[in-house]
Amino acid sequence: MFQLFLQQCKAQAKFLLILLGTAILLVAFLGWVSVHLGIPFNSFTRDPAAIFHANPFMGVLSNLGILLWCVAATCCLFAFLLRKQHQHFQAFSSFYYYSGLLSCLLLFDDLFMLHEEVFPHMLGVPELAVYGSYFILILLYLLVFLKRILQTHFLLLLVAFSFFAGSVIVDLLPVFPFPHLLEDGCKFLGILSWAAYFMHSSLNHVKTAVTSHKKAKLSVGKGQVTVIN
Repeated sequence: MFQLFLQQCKAQAKFLLILLGTAILLVAFLGWVSVHLGIPFNSFTRDPAAIFHANPFMGVLSNLGILLWCVAATCCLFAFLLRKQHQHFQAFSSFYYYSGLLSCLLLFDDLFMLHEEVFPHMLGVPELAVYGSYFILILLYLLVFLKRILQTHFLLLLVAFSFFAGSVIVDLLPVFPFPHLLEDGCKFLGILSWAAYFMHSSLNHVKTAVTSHKKAKLSVGKGQVTVIN
Protein backbone atom coordinates (compact mmCIF):
# COMPACT_ATOMS: atom_id res chain seq x y z
CA MET A 1 0.00 0.00 0.00
CA PHE A 2 2.78 2.44 0.92
CA GLN A 3 4.66 1.50 -2.24
CA LEU A 4 1.55 2.29 -4.27
CA PHE A 5 1.30 5.65 -2.52
CA LEU A 6 4.93 6.46 -3.41
CA GLN A 7 4.29 5.50 -7.03
CA GLN A 8 1.31 7.85 -7.12
CA CYS A 9 3.40 10.67 -5.66
CA LYS A 10 6.16 10.20 -8.24
CA ALA A 11 3.73 9.93 -11.12
CA GLN A 12 1.67 12.99 -10.21
CA ALA A 13 4.20 15.18 -8.41
CA LYS A 14 4.63 17.63 -11.29
CA PHE A 15 0.90 17.92 -11.92
CA LEU A 16 0.15 18.48 -8.22
CA LEU A 17 2.93 21.06 -7.97
CA ILE A 18 1.52 23.06 -10.88
CA LEU A 19 -2.08 22.70 -9.70
CA LEU A 20 -1.57 23.57 -6.05
CA GLY A 21 1.14 26.14 -6.80
CA THR A 22 -1.21 28.04 -9.11
CA ALA A 23 -3.98 27.99 -6.50
CA ILE A 24 -1.62 29.18 -3.75
CA LEU A 25 -0.33 32.03 -5.95
CA LEU A 26 -3.90 33.11 -6.67
CA VAL A 27 -4.81 33.18 -2.98
CA ALA A 28 -1.58 35.04 -2.17
CA PHE A 29 -2.29 37.60 -4.89
CA LEU A 30 -5.80 38.20 -3.56
CA GLY A 31 -4.31 38.64 -0.09
CA TRP A 32 -1.86 41.21 -1.44
CA VAL A 33 -4.68 43.10 -3.19
CA SER A 34 -6.75 42.98 0.02
CA VAL A 35 -3.93 44.52 2.08
CA HIS A 36 -2.83 47.18 -0.40
CA LEU A 37 -6.27 48.32 -1.54
CA GLY A 38 -8.04 47.93 1.80
CA ILE A 39 -10.60 45.47 0.46
CA PRO A 40 -11.77 42.84 2.97
CA PHE A 41 -10.40 39.44 1.97
CA ASN A 42 -13.81 37.80 2.34
CA SER A 43 -15.04 40.03 -0.49
CA PHE A 44 -12.96 37.84 -2.82
CA THR A 45 -13.83 34.48 -1.27
CA ARG A 46 -17.46 34.49 -0.15
CA ASP A 47 -20.55 34.16 -2.28
CA PRO A 48 -22.03 37.56 -3.27
CA ALA A 49 -25.44 36.57 -1.91
CA ALA A 50 -23.84 35.86 1.50
CA ILE A 51 -21.91 39.16 1.49
CA PHE A 52 -24.96 41.26 0.70
CA HIS A 53 -27.41 39.06 2.68
CA ALA A 54 -29.42 38.58 -0.50
CA ASN A 55 -31.71 35.81 -1.67
CA PRO A 56 -29.53 32.78 -2.54
CA PHE A 57 -31.43 32.43 -5.81
CA MET A 58 -30.44 35.93 -6.94
CA GLY A 59 -29.00 35.71 -10.46
CA VAL A 60 -29.96 32.06 -10.81
CA LEU A 61 -30.34 32.27 -14.60
CA SER A 62 -26.97 34.01 -14.91
CA ASN A 63 -25.33 31.34 -12.74
CA LEU A 64 -26.83 28.57 -14.85
CA GLY A 65 -25.46 30.32 -17.91
CA ILE A 66 -21.98 30.33 -16.37
CA LEU A 67 -22.24 26.58 -15.80
CA LEU A 68 -23.26 26.07 -19.42
CA TRP A 69 -20.27 28.09 -20.61
CA CYS A 70 -18.12 25.74 -18.51
CA VAL A 71 -19.78 22.72 -20.13
CA ALA A 72 -19.04 24.06 -23.62
CA ALA A 73 -15.41 24.92 -22.82
CA THR A 74 -14.82 21.56 -21.12
CA CYS A 75 -16.28 19.56 -24.03
CA CYS A 76 -14.16 21.46 -26.56
CA LEU A 77 -10.88 21.22 -24.68
CA PHE A 78 -11.47 17.56 -23.81
CA ALA A 79 -12.06 16.80 -27.49
CA PHE A 80 -8.88 18.72 -28.33
CA LEU A 81 -6.87 16.65 -25.85
CA LEU A 82 -8.02 13.49 -27.63
CA ARG A 83 -6.40 14.67 -30.87
CA LYS A 84 -3.46 12.26 -30.46
CA GLN A 85 -5.70 9.28 -29.87
CA HIS A 86 -7.43 9.11 -33.22
CA GLN A 87 -7.00 10.51 -36.72
CA HIS A 88 -10.62 11.69 -36.80
CA PHE A 89 -9.89 14.08 -33.93
CA GLN A 90 -6.74 15.45 -35.52
CA ALA A 91 -8.73 17.03 -38.35
CA PHE A 92 -10.88 18.87 -35.81
CA SER A 93 -8.20 19.60 -33.20
CA SER A 94 -7.78 23.29 -34.08
CA PHE A 95 -11.54 23.73 -34.27
CA TYR A 96 -12.08 22.37 -30.78
CA TYR A 97 -9.06 24.21 -29.37
CA TYR A 98 -10.15 27.64 -30.54
CA SER A 99 -13.80 26.89 -29.79
CA GLY A 100 -12.72 26.09 -26.23
CA LEU A 101 -10.73 29.34 -25.98
CA LEU A 102 -13.66 31.32 -27.37
CA SER A 103 -16.01 29.66 -24.88
CA CYS A 104 -13.60 30.57 -22.06
CA LEU A 105 -13.47 34.18 -23.25
CA LEU A 106 -17.26 34.42 -23.30
CA LEU A 107 -17.38 32.65 -19.93
CA PHE A 108 -15.08 35.23 -18.31
CA ASP A 109 -16.94 38.07 -20.01
CA ASP A 110 -20.21 36.83 -18.55
CA LEU A 111 -18.80 35.91 -15.14
CA PHE A 112 -16.93 39.18 -14.52
CA MET A 113 -19.26 41.45 -16.55
CA LEU A 114 -16.38 42.55 -18.78
CA HIS A 115 -18.34 44.25 -21.56
CA GLU A 116 -20.93 45.69 -19.16
CA GLU A 117 -18.82 47.03 -16.29
CA VAL A 118 -15.07 46.34 -16.45
CA PHE A 119 -14.25 47.69 -19.93
CA PRO A 120 -16.62 50.70 -20.08
CA HIS A 121 -16.50 51.87 -16.44
CA MET A 122 -13.11 50.71 -15.16
CA LEU A 123 -10.96 50.82 -18.31
CA GLY A 124 -12.79 53.48 -20.29
CA VAL A 125 -13.45 51.26 -23.32
CA PRO A 126 -16.94 51.91 -24.78
CA GLU A 127 -19.31 48.96 -24.65
CA LEU A 128 -19.97 49.33 -28.38
CA ALA A 129 -16.23 48.94 -29.06
CA VAL A 130 -16.17 45.74 -27.00
CA TYR A 131 -19.14 44.39 -28.92
CA GLY A 132 -17.36 45.30 -32.17
CA SER A 133 -14.21 43.45 -31.09
CA TYR A 134 -16.22 40.36 -30.20
CA PHE A 135 -18.08 40.55 -33.52
CA ILE A 136 -14.81 40.67 -35.48
CA LEU A 137 -13.33 37.82 -33.41
CA ILE A 138 -16.38 35.60 -33.94
CA LEU A 139 -16.51 36.47 -37.64
CA LEU A 140 -12.87 35.40 -38.04
CA TYR A 141 -13.64 32.22 -36.10
CA LEU A 142 -16.51 31.39 -38.46
CA LEU A 143 -14.46 32.15 -41.58
CA VAL A 144 -11.58 29.96 -40.46
CA PHE A 145 -13.66 27.00 -39.29
CA LEU A 146 -16.67 27.18 -41.59
CA LYS A 147 -15.62 23.97 -43.37
CA ARG A 148 -15.41 22.07 -40.09
CA ILE A 149 -18.67 23.52 -38.80
CA LEU A 150 -20.50 22.40 -41.94
CA GLN A 151 -19.28 18.85 -41.26
CA THR A 152 -21.17 18.85 -37.94
CA HIS A 153 -24.83 19.17 -36.97
CA PHE A 154 -24.57 22.96 -37.01
CA LEU A 155 -28.25 23.89 -36.53
CA LEU A 156 -27.78 24.36 -32.78
CA LEU A 157 -24.84 26.69 -33.41
CA LEU A 158 -26.95 28.73 -35.82
CA VAL A 159 -29.70 28.92 -33.19
CA ALA A 160 -27.14 30.04 -30.60
CA PHE A 161 -25.85 32.90 -32.76
CA SER A 162 -29.43 33.96 -33.51
CA PHE A 163 -30.24 34.25 -29.81
CA PHE A 164 -26.96 36.05 -29.09
CA ALA A 165 -27.74 38.55 -31.84
CA GLY A 166 -31.19 39.10 -30.37
CA SER A 167 -29.72 39.72 -26.91
CA VAL A 168 -27.21 42.26 -28.25
CA ILE A 169 -29.89 44.09 -30.26
CA VAL A 170 -32.14 44.42 -27.20
CA ASP A 171 -29.15 45.66 -25.15
CA LEU A 172 -28.08 48.30 -27.68
CA LEU A 173 -31.58 49.44 -28.67
CA PRO A 174 -33.57 49.99 -25.44
CA VAL A 175 -36.91 50.35 -27.22
CA PHE A 176 -38.31 46.90 -26.56
CA PRO A 177 -40.89 46.03 -23.90
CA PHE A 178 -39.65 43.78 -21.08
CA PRO A 179 -35.98 44.46 -21.98
CA HIS A 180 -34.46 42.35 -19.20
CA LEU A 181 -36.68 39.40 -20.03
CA LEU A 182 -35.80 39.60 -23.72
CA GLU A 183 -32.09 40.34 -23.34
CA ASP A 184 -31.31 37.85 -20.60
CA GLY A 185 -33.73 35.26 -21.94
CA CYS A 186 -32.16 35.38 -25.40
CA LYS A 187 -28.67 35.22 -23.89
CA PHE A 188 -29.50 32.17 -21.78
CA LEU A 189 -31.09 30.35 -24.71
CA GLY A 190 -28.03 31.22 -26.80
CA ILE A 191 -25.65 29.83 -24.17
CA LEU A 192 -27.79 26.70 -23.83
CA SER A 193 -27.73 26.13 -27.61
CA TRP A 194 -23.98 26.84 -27.73
CA ALA A 195 -23.24 24.30 -24.97
CA ALA A 196 -25.59 21.71 -26.49
CA TYR A 197 -23.93 22.08 -29.89
CA PHE A 198 -20.40 21.45 -28.62
CA MET A 199 -21.52 18.70 -26.26
CA HIS A 200 -23.33 16.93 -29.12
CA SER A 201 -20.48 17.48 -31.60
CA SER A 202 -17.68 16.34 -29.30
CA LEU A 203 -19.73 13.33 -28.14
CA ASN A 204 -20.26 12.27 -31.74
CA HIS A 205 -16.52 12.45 -32.36
CA VAL A 206 -15.83 10.40 -29.23
CA LYS A 207 -18.32 7.75 -30.38
CA THR A 208 -16.74 7.67 -33.83
CA ALA A 209 -13.27 7.30 -32.35
CA VAL A 210 -14.34 4.50 -29.99
CA THR A 211 -16.14 2.64 -32.78
CA SER A 212 -13.15 2.95 -35.11
CA HIS A 213 -10.80 1.81 -32.36
CA LYS A 214 -12.91 -1.29 -31.70
CA LYS A 215 -13.02 -2.10 -35.41
CA ALA A 216 -9.26 -1.67 -35.67
CA LYS A 217 -8.65 -4.00 -32.72
CA LEU A 218 -11.04 -6.54 -34.22
CA SER A 219 -9.24 -6.36 -37.55
CA VAL A 220 -5.88 -6.83 -35.86
CA GLY A 221 -7.26 -9.77 -33.90
CA LYS A 222 -8.57 -11.43 -37.03
CA GLY A 223 -5.24 -10.87 -38.74
CA GLN A 224 -3.42 -12.55 -35.87
CA VAL A 225 -5.74 -15.53 -36.00
CA THR A 226 -5.20 -15.86 -39.73
CA VAL A 227 -1.43 -15.85 -39.26
CA ILE A 228 -1.61 -18.53 -36.57
CA ASN A 229 -3.76 -20.75 -38.73
